[in-house]
Amino acid sequence: MRMLNRFELLTPRERTILTHLQNGLTATEIAQGEYVGLATVRTQIQSILMKLGVNNQLAAVAVANRHDQEHWRCRNCQEVAS
Repeated sequence: MRMLNRFELLTPRERTILTHLQNGLTATEIAQGEYVGLATVRTQIQSILMKLGVNNQLAAVAVANRHDQEHWRCRNCQEVAS
């Protein structure tokens, strides 16, 4: 499965959690900021890892950063082509 398709599997909430991870927040900080329990955030992180096919949060962030760069380039290419 292509990585772009894997990101489409993420729920809006999982995308929010992944963005928080990209910004360097811990699971505890995410839980406090989103007003949910730590166990909920940990469950969401595990779901993100499974959907992205990675083994840890650092790998998920690396994949997300790469995806963001590719997505930005694709949008930029379309804008230039117009």
